[in-house]
Amino acid sequence: MPKYSPYNITTDGSNFIPKVLKDLDFRKDGVLYGENDGLYWAVVNPKRFPLCVWHKPVDNQIRAYAKTAQALGAVAFTNGPMMEPPAGWSPMGATAAYYLGWILGIPIGMVAGGFAGAWQLGKLASFLGTLGKFAGLIGAIGGAIGGGLAAMWWGHWIVAKVLFRGGMPFGHVHSTRAGVHDTRSSETYTGPLYYLGRDTTAFSSYRIAPVPTPVLTEVIGGLIPLVVGFVPRSAVLGPAFHQGYADWVKTDGISCWGLIPFGAGSQMSEGWLESVDLVMPDDPILLDGVLLAVGHGPRTSFKLLTKALVKLFGAPAYMGSLATILTSIGTRDAVVMDGADSVMFGAKSEIMVGPPPADKDVWQIYGFACI
Repeated sequence: MPKYSPYNITTDGSNFIPKVLKDLDFRKDGVLYGENDGLYWAVVNPKRFPLCVWHKPVDNQIRAYAKTAQALGAVAFTNGPMMEPPAGWSPMGATAAYYLGWILGIPIGMVAGGFAGAWQLGKLASFLGTLGKFAGLIGAIGGAIGGGLAAMWWGHWIVAKVLFRGGMPFGHVHSTRAGVHDTRSSETYTGPLYYLGRDTTAFSSYRIAPVPTPVLTEVIGGLIPLVVGFVPRSAVLGPAFHQGYADWVKTDGISCWGLIPFGAGSQMSEGWLESVDLVMPDDPILLDGVLLAVGHGPRTSFKLLTKALVKLFGAPAYMGSLATILTSIGTRDAVVMDGADSVMFGAKSEIMVGPPPADKDVWQIYGFACI
């Protein structure tokens, strides 16, 4: 696990970034991590570790999406944009088919296992003495139990790989590093949705803006705005209202990236970074901004239970407070990735939030990482 700093992103406010920038680990390593009441964060020097798109090249194993992220060696990684199901499925229909296929697979597994067990053990009847006449029954019972358990464990992965391969991102995705140019989306969703991307490694090159998504060196569209121009988005009708944000804030699960500028690009108070040396040990040029990645898992790892909790008791407080927390520390713009049980946040080979369940592991293709 990464070493967590003692700083608190939820309560430090304007003191948070100065503390991070003065920290010897950040100055040496170019990244600093923390965890506050389940909210995981990483502050990253973008000149040391620029933001890149990553993608799952093949889906030939269990947890292929999560394992791809873990193998990146990134100082921070998350999942990516919201995804449309493969052609012909609605999101609700695909999810219903997933659970139905998984449930129906259990008795099928039990029947297949029972037949296989009876056949295999029946061949040994002559060697079992008085138990030989029960060999088929014993094999059938054991096989049925084994088949049912195997279907419970493996069945949802099989169903997911049948149903969810070939999903389409809500926005365009371009990556020079990954060799990706995915422009299948019409980018006409209500909102509109936003993109996050960059052309160079300079902080000034990073952009968060409404679609259409331009062709940049690294960029993902189809994202939900959280903070725009230092102003939190709102679920209440008004100048800051955004329908995508209003829908997202009613769910449970956070995966987010933010841009925190320094100098003239910041709206923090004068003297905010007056006591901070913005020249890092490995770079004579002043640091003019940092990247922020944030993640928080749903209250439970069971999708249907999480949905029921949200329906009965509302979304947890950390959903509605996130945008305000980010603006309090100097975030100019921020976007959230696909939410709920799709969220993933990690560093190096460790996953602190997630991994996504089988259907979302197959469904998702792209993500962001600082490499």
